[in-house]
Amino acid sequence: MDASAGTTEAFPAFLTERDIAALLFVADMYAVQVDQVAALLGVSEARARAITLGWRRARHAESARIGPGRPWIWLTRAGLAACGLPYRAASPALSRLAHLRAVTSVRLALEAAPGYARAGAFWRAERRLRAAAGGRVGLREHVPDGEVHWPAWQP
Repeated sequence: MDASAGTTEAFPAFLTERDIAALLFVADMYAVQVDQVAALLGVSEARARAITLGWRRARHAESARIGPGRPWIWLTRAGLAACGLPYRAASPALSRLAHLRAVTSVRLALEAAPGYARAGAFWRAERRLRAAAGGRVGLREHVPDGEVHWPAWQP
């Protein structure tokens, strides 16, 4: 996980470290489908639904069936504040769902690769890149979907 993410002090005691990491992941990706949450957490889809229900009950996340397929999960204003992130809370736009799913799939695949963790690699999401630009990049201007930082590459 990116070292510039929020700290655990802001989170309620009932959230596990795994919950916190997953909430930060969802926040960075704008929104994630529940099957992708399951893949991220290494649990069944039914278990992921139960976990995200807990997030919703805590008012950290919202979910809905926005388009075809499984429900989408995104963080609320309270969830983003608990993560210490400056992002604006919003449900994902229907026109962006396929793109969000594809980028999340790429990130999940990279992070599952054995060499990724071994090299100390990390993903810096588009949302984090936009926030770092501090409003100097317009919403319609292109920003990469993510940057992969691979600091200790050893073939």
